[in-house]
Amino acid sequence: MGCFSIVIGAFAILCLIIIFGIGIGLSVALGILAAIISAKGNKRVNGWGVGTAGVVFTLTFLLCYVHNMDKPLNHDICVGDTWFCRLDKSYALEYIDVPPFYISGNHVNIRDVDSLAQRDSLVFGVYNSDKYFYLNTESETLIDEVESFDELPLPSECKRTDLQSAQYFYDHYKGPYREPHFDTWPEFSYSLYSMLVYLAIYYGIVWMVRKRKEEKQASEATE
Repeated sequence: MGCFSIVIGAFAILCLIIIFGIGIGLSVALGILAAIISAKGNKRVNGWGVGTAGVVFTLTFLLCYVHNMDKPLNHDICVGDTWFCRLDKSYALEYIDVPPFYISGNHVNIRDVDSLAQRDSLVFGVYNSDKYFYLNTESETLIDEVESFDELPLPSECKRTDLQSAQYFYDHYKGPYREPHFDTWPEFSYSLYSMLVYLAIYYGIVWMVRKRKEEKQASEATE
C-alpha cells in the first residue's frame, strides 16, 4: 500500500470520528431537550426516542459518507475489499483484496493489467503479460489484443517509456479527473428518511404498548 493510500485512509477515519462525535453529542443534547420540554409522563419516552433517532441519523450518514467519500478524493478510501483509483468519471483502475489489477467501466473489463499510462483521455498499457490495449475514455473507444506497442493508435508524444507498473500507477495516481464538488444532500436525505422511519416504528411500538396496558387496566377495573 502506497503512502497516498495511507494518508487517504487516515483522513477518512479522522473525518468519520469527527462526524460521529458531533452526531452523538447532538443526539444526547436533543434527547435531554426533548425530555425537559415533554409532559411529565412522556419525558423518558421522548428523551430516549429523540436521542436514539439522532444516533440512527448519524450512523446512516456515516455509511453514506463512507460510500461516496472517494468522489472528491479521486481515490479509494480503503474501506471494503475493492480498491480503485478513477481514470475518469466512468472508468477506474481496480483490484479486489490483492492484485492483479483490472480496468472497468462502461462495459469495459481489461483483466490482469501489468503496466499502464494515462495522457488526458488516453489510457494505454500492457495486460496478460504480452498484450497491449488502448482506451479513449472520451470517445469510449477500446482496442485490445494488440501484439506490439507500435501498433497502438497513439500520438507521437506517447512513448513506451511512459508505462508504469499498475501498482506504482495506483499508489502515485493524481490524475485529471475530479468530481466538481462533494454534494452531501443525498447523504442528508437518506439519513433523514432513516430517522423518520425509525421514529415511526418507535412511537408505533410505544403506542401499542400503552394501548395494551390501558386495555389491561380497564379489564382489571371492571372485574
